[in-house]
Amino acid sequence: MRILHVSTALSWRGGEQQLTYLIESLRSMDIDQMVLCPSGSAIEQFCRDNDISFYPFTKSFLKIFAAQTLTFVCQTSNFDVIHAHDSHAHTIAILASAVFGNVVPIIVSKRTAFPISNSTVSRYKYNHTAIARILCVSHRVKEEVSKVVPGYEMSKTVYSGVDIKRFSQKIDPALLLDSFGSNLARPFIGNISALSKEKDLFTFINAAEFYFKRGREGTFFIVGEGVDRIKIERYIRLKCLSGKVILTGFQKDIPSIVQQFDCFLFTSYAEGLGTSILDAMASRIPVIATRTGGIPEIVIDEKTGLLVPVRDFESMANSVIRILDDERLRKSLIEEASLHIRKFTKDKMAVDTVNEYYQVAYALKPVLVH
Repeated sequence: MRILHVSTALSWRGGEQQLTYLIESLRSMDIDQMVLCPSGSAIEQFCRDNDISFYPFTKSFLKIFAAQTLTFVCQTSNFDVIHAHDSHAHTIAILASAVFGNVVPIIVSKRTAFPISNSTVSRYKYNHTAIARILCVSHRVKEEVSKVVPGYEMSKTVYSGVDIKRFSQKIDPALLLDSFGSNLARPFIGNISALSKEKDLFTFINAAEFYFKRGREGTFFIVGEGVDRIKIERYIRLKCLSGKVILTGFQKDIPSIVQQFDCFLFTSYAEGLGTSILDAMASRIPVIATRTGGIPEIVIDEKTGLLVPVRDFESMANSVIRILDDERLRKSLIEEASLHIRKFTKDKMAVDTVNEYYQVAYALKPVLVH
């Protein structure tokens, strides 16, 4: 079994973390694999650091060149499956098939819950004959895909996973959150996400403002980097919350960061699943999250966490206060989440993915069991 992973992201987000989890698990299964990725990308560096076979390409607005490279790689090596890990990778794989005649079957990972356009181009992209499977990170994402892609066998739910052992390690003393300011007040309320529109970090800031208006002490942390950083910095200043809402920037050692939170507040208005929530649960941090996308498949309201309506910053702030003040509730949420997260491990994600590889490559029924 030989797998060609295709990733087009330059930076590191949740999808890239999932790809590296998968690569590590496939290596332990002795499955041969190669990664096609942009030169200078975070994934290329990961491959270099971990001795993973990779083939770099120059990222360009014209995806046809990457498609040509993909076809060349497939012609020089015998791959059983192409796994496209993002939307642009999906497009490149389709172009390789449609324009250059590449015959290797394609599996696509669909990680976002955004509705698929009903345009002719989108329908063609998702229903191309070269696509053998679409792996959806949640049932909610699968529902969206099924609106465009008919056929029960075409789309499957394969949940993203978390490396639970990674979140049981000791905190790196060099990454103490107290170092991001002077005399930062406890408790620490955190969010880990890209600084992008769908993460709705402006609502996170609004929730912080309402929390402080209730006469509470604490510090709110936004961990991540992205295109909205300048806007978010301006909004924090506008709300007079400098020193109370802290932007940490990108942090590679997420386990050391998240374990220092007293509460995790996730404010996205659109989310395929929400792997940062899994990170918090693995760290035994109580979670509050929005009722959107695939999040309710992780956060079972009042059991594994608290769900709040999208953009309802008052409910978010009140839920934070409730968790911080109610020790019995907090302990109950943590314990239930610790049990529930066993359904979302990186090993289970890898096994489910490999089952699809074998079915596509050899037209077999699942060969691995959980």
